[in-house]
Amino acid sequence: MIRAGRDCQVRTLTDLAAAAGKSAKSFRNQRLHKVPGHPEPISSARARVLLWDGEQVDAFHAGRPVPALPEEDSRDDLLDRNEAAELADVEPRTWDRYANLPGMRPRPDLVAVAEVDHWRRGEVLDWLDDRPGPGSSPGRPVGSREAASPHARPSCWSAIRPSRPPQRPLNSASLLTRRNVPSHAPARLRYAGYSRMMPS
Repeated sequence: MIRAGRDCQVRTLTDLAAAAGKSAKSFRNQRLHKVPGHPEPISSARARVLLWDGEQVDAFHAGRPVPALPEEDSRDDLLDRNEAAELADVEPRTWDRYANLPGMRPRPDLVAVAEVDHWRRGEVLDWLDDRPGPGSSPGRPVGSREAASPHARPSCWSAIRPSRPPQRPLNSASLLTRRNVPSHAPARLRYAGYSRMMPS
């Protein structure tokens, strides 16, 4: 769980490896994130991607006491899929199905931190309170699907770590350049070079 207001502090294993001057694979294989005293991940135990609190990690490497994280729950805590599922008293796979299960109310908006889906504790609680009881209308047309990225909320983490800009689509001239086929080559050669790159 990412405690309220600490999404800017989140570090990934790749971040830890880069700070140590190592590749993520080497860092993981040497288990440098498991040396004695190293802060524990803030992710849930079954999380697919591990995350750490940067303030704790920085203190550890500086030889300072590792500060404790807030213990009191907040409505602005960010829960990963396992934690959100636990709060909803369902299995993580069931929580995943709520995203596109016909007849279900839409889940709360996503908050993506380090490319990991999270949900605000308060909004999950509100969603649970608003769920209709047996026999009542689910509040969403049957067959509709939950919108994904258009309604995903940005986080402070994504603001300070911009994602890789999308690549421009390649046209035929760009493809030929990558295959070292000069633009002034005879038409039959240019066609042959281009056709080899097209799916059969």
